[in-house]
Amino acid sequence: MFKLLILDVDGVLTTGLKTYDIKGQVISKTFSDRDFTAIKQFICSNVKVIFLSGDSQINSIIAKNRKVDFFYSRGSTGQLSKSECAKKILLENNLQSEQVIFVGDDLFDVEMRDYCKLMVCPNNSHYLMKENSDLVLSTKSGEGCIQELFEYMVANQLINPPTIEKVILRDSEENIKY
Repeated sequence: MFKLLILDVDGVLTTGLKTYDIKGQVISKTFSDRDFTAIKQFICSNVKVIFLSGDSQINSIIAKNRKVDFFYSRGSTGQLSKSECAKKILLENNLQSEQVIFVGDDLFDVEMRDYCKLMVCPNNSHYLMKENSDLVLSTKSGEGCIQELFEYMVANQLINPPTIEKVILRDSEENIKY
């Protein structure tokens, strides 16, 4: 039974495109609200969700507002190492890799293969990620791929869907202002 869903953010929850200001700072990214609904559904199905990203500037704030745990995948030297984070995540949550789903899109995500039972990627992922994944979604990055994953999990009876009321309650707990 799956107990944890680890999500790369940029290129999975976002389109992978960023807008920069004249100083080179990221000022916007595009996310899909359908993915945020699917994340709520996973959580309400008793699957913990964690964002794992090398961008703490924006993605950690998104995670905080959505009440999702965030792990920064760059060490103190700035080197990207998702596998080091995965070891810590599994240890802190007292889980084995057989209980984990990971969704990533890029070359840097391939190293997560040893830390999950089900490795998933969007349709427009790096070719090595596609080669190492158990499931290549038909959806592209930032266009509802987590929604597609949730529907796949339910259709294949890998998780039980929550009630709509439970998802609505979870939604009201988030710190999102519209």
